[in-house]
Amino acid sequence: MDRASAVIILNSTSTGRPEAILEGSTISAKRTAASAALAAHTLLEGKCLGALGIIGCGLINYETARFIHLLCPEVNSLCVFDLDRHRAAQFSDKCASIFEHVEVAEDLKTVTSIHLAEQLAGNRGFVRCSLGEILLGHAPARRDAESITIFSPFGLGILDIALAKLVCELGTEASAGTVIDSFLPSSWLART
Repeated sequence: MDRASAVIILNSTSTGRPEAILEGSTISAKRTAASAALAAHTLLEGKCLGALGIIGCGLINYETARFIHLLCPEVNSLCVFDLDRHRAAQFSDKCASIFEHVEVAEDLKTVTSIHLAEQLAGNRGFVRCSLGEILLGHAPARRDAESITIFSPFGLGILDIALAKLVCELGTEASAGTVIDSFLPSSWLART
C-alpha cells in the first residue's frame, strides 16, 4: 500500500462551504513530479542526463521517475533507495518498463539528498536559489559546469489546491465524479 494519502476539500471562495472532495495523493504526486521534471529540464540547460537517483519508493517518486523520463528521455538509468528493501525491489521492478537499467542502492549515501547534503555540510549554505528565481532569469541554472545540483520538489499545499481546482473543473466538464445533492444540511440549503 502506498504511504502517500491525502484528501483535498475545495471550499467556495464566496460562501466558504465545501464544493468538492477529491482524493489528493495522486494530485500531490503528479504536482510534485511535474515540478521535479521541470527542475531537471531547467537545470540541465539542454545537456543530457544519463542517470537519476531517487530516495523513497512510493507513489510520489514513481510519478517523479515517469515525469522526468518523459521530459528527459535520454535518462536510461535509475538508482533507488528505500528503508524498506522489499519496497525498493518492488519499485525497481515497476520502473524496469521505463528505464533500461534500474539499481537498488545498498545505502542512503549511494543516492544523495538535500537533507543528507545538509548533514554532511553542517548547514544549508549550499542552497543557492529557488527554481522560480532560475525560471525568471534572476539566477543561473548552474553555478558552473562541474557543480552538483540538488533540487527538492516539495511545495506548498496551495499548489495542490490549485491543481485540485483544475482537476475538479476538468472533471465537471467531462461529467466525471459523483455529485451528492444532499451533501449540505437542508438548513444550509435554505439560506442560499
